[in-house]
Amino acid sequence: MSRFITSSHYLKVETVRWIRPIVPWKDRVCHLCDFETVEEEHRVVFEFYDEAVLESRKKYQTLISQYES
Repeated sequence: MSRFITSSHYLKVETVRWIRPIVPWKDRVCHLCDFETVEEEHRVVFEFYDEAVLESRKKYQTLISQYES
């Protein structure tokens, strides 16, 4: 969770920023699903249904609940 807060994770929304020329935000599409949405923190934490992510949601529920919108 701290990696998400400090942007030191490996989601496309962050890693593609390191590539030149810069890839537009809307083109940083998730490679794990077929929805063609941006692979970004909020989506992974609150909307993604991977088993490992679901376990993390349970583990960090008190922290995550502070940021739910």
